[in-house]
Amino acid sequence: MPLTEYTSIDIEKYKFKLLDTGVSKVTVNIRYRSVNTLFNFAIKHNIIENTPFRATRQFKIPKQSPQFLTIEQFNKLLNIVVEDNLRDIFTFAVLTGMRLNEISNLRWESIEWKSNIIHILNTEEFVTKNSKERTVPMHQVVVEMLQRRYKRFGNSKWVFCKSTLYKYSGSYISHKFRHYCEVMGYPKKYHFHTLRHTFASWLVAQNVNIYTVMELLGHSNVTTTQIYAHLQKSQLQNSVNQLKLLEE
Repeated sequence: MPLTEYTSIDIEKYKFKLLDTGVSKVTVNIRYRSVNTLFNFAIKHNIIENTPFRATRQFKIPKQSPQFLTIEQFNKLLNIVVEDNLRDIFTFAVLTGMRLNEISNLRWESIEWKSNIIHILNTEEFVTKNSKERTVPMHQVVVEMLQRRYKRFGNSKWVFCKSTLYKYSGSYISHKFRHYCEVMGYPKKYHFHTLRHTFASWLVAQNVNIYTVMELLGHSNVTTTQIYAHLQKSQLQNSVNQLKLLEE
């Protein structure tokens, strides 16, 4: 059909037809936004005057606490990983909170050895999720790992590369992480992004300020980081207990 013939009813039918095929509401919302972008593009370029999406909404998704690994769970998982490169990638992810695409596209030139920081930069081949560049401090374990890797793979431009010096694909890394989680019997909800949640959750559990966590994760708004706030309950309790009533 021409774009001008679509109505809000068509959009609603599309949403519920996807649900009937077993697609989750989260996935429906992702597809909804994709098609919505197409219609907005058409409006921007004067192809159509109105979009049927104005009279529709995405599904409301109940907020859920992020899934994360305990230190014990992570160490047990790491012990069964047979590939040295993957073991390095998983460790690097849980100690930096970097996204999968940021890790797979990380170059040696982004490592600042003197200051022990990583620059996450936009390049011709890679753009960050929100186009925002940031720096990430390196844990000492990460520093030692990268020094070791540089001695072996320094002639490749990629930090995490195969023996052929070509970088790993994100899909391969994601698949292997899911595989090892399955071997350990961990929940099916666990995926590579769980390591990013784990990084943030460990920090918050150690009473690191939520705004500091926001900066480390590269979130544009603290609202996004607030999903980890429930882990600060003990800190909140301690803060409340600091209040002292004035004596009459």
